Amino acid sequence: MIEYLKKRGIDITSFCDPMDYGNPLFYAIYYRKVNMIYILDLLGCSVRIPCDSIGTMAIDLAKRKDDQYCIEMITYCLGKEQRATTLVYKHFHRIKTRKHYLRKLAAIPGKFISSFDVCICTCTL
Repeated sequence: MIEYLKKRGIDITSFCDPMDYGNPLFYAIYYRKVNMIYILDLLGCSVRIPCDSIGTMAIDLAKRKDDQYCIEMITYCLGKEQRATTLVYKHFHRIKTRKHYLRKLAAIPGKFISSFDVCICTCTL
């Protein structure tokens, strides 16, 4: 349902009650909807921004409610960005090392390398 509302243009990061107190993430934590916390984070209602008008962060609200499942999910969502950065970094260095290896391999006279490797080496410079 949240994905449907997001596609229809509803702003899920704005306050969703008549008193402008909390956004959907606030109510997901308050009512202990762990899966909704994850979905809201994926859709752009980040756990890194305050979830109510007072400025309470999502992790602080979950600790105040003393709900371990919410705390674990928020911690997982907070670490997601760091894990993605690490993955991109590793991928970049793997490709860079492969290009360097193929350039050295192409410089060896009489060494057979496939046309696919040469294409990768020359096309991605």
